[in-house]
Amino acid sequence: MEDYKIYRKSFIGILGNLVILFSAAVGLALLSGAVVFEGKGSFVGIVHLFLAPVFLFSPRFIYWRYFEKEYNAGFLRLLESFSLIIYFSTSAGTFYFYDVPPFRFLGYDTFAHFTVFFQLAVIFLFVCGFYRGYADLAYRQKIAIFGAGIILFLTGGIFWELFQKYGDEIFKTAMFGDINQRINLDVITDLSANILGGAAGLLFALKKYGEWREKWKINSF
Repeated sequence: MEDYKIYRKSFIGILGNLVILFSAAVGLALLSGAVVFEGKGSFVGIVHLFLAPVFLFSPRFIYWRYFEKEYNAGFLRLLESFSLIIYFSTSAGTFYFYDVPPFRFLGYDTFAHFTVFFQLAVIFLFVCGFYRGYADLAYRQKIAIFGAGIILFLTGGIFWELFQKYGDEIFKTAMFGDINQRINLDVITDLSANILGGAAGLLFALKKYGEWREKWKINSF
């Protein structure tokens, strides 16, 4: 518990609290009409006011609930840092970063999909491995987690594309990224970036698993 108290006063710990408040403020501003973005009304306001804060708080809950007794706050720092990057990446896309030079020409939407799924893959593997108590991942465990991760990310990616499509139709939002890109091409590039990012993240996490587990394990020495 003492380790978490120190972490809470660290840069990431303080930033996490501030971003939760920031997201809630953005949500309130959108819902109240104080800030207006075309296609970003009440639906996106609800996401920022309720869903995003839950997502941002989830690393702390997961750490407290399942890992605090076995792993130091270094593991929480990874979870929370990645959740913050994911939040800012997706929020920037939500508010048209993908159509603002130079991000438009650099393929921001595709880059965001790749990096978000890379980080989700790292989180997925470490949480699964640590929760099951694997001191190290055997070959079969690596294959199982890798395969499950790819299936999960592919399914999640398809769900997200459908969510964007029907969200735009039902809630009159504007969630599809590049407004100049055909929807079919957007779906293909997004799903490809999801799979490549997820695969790269899983391979990276597999390489770092043993090293980081020993670094974060309490009384590992």
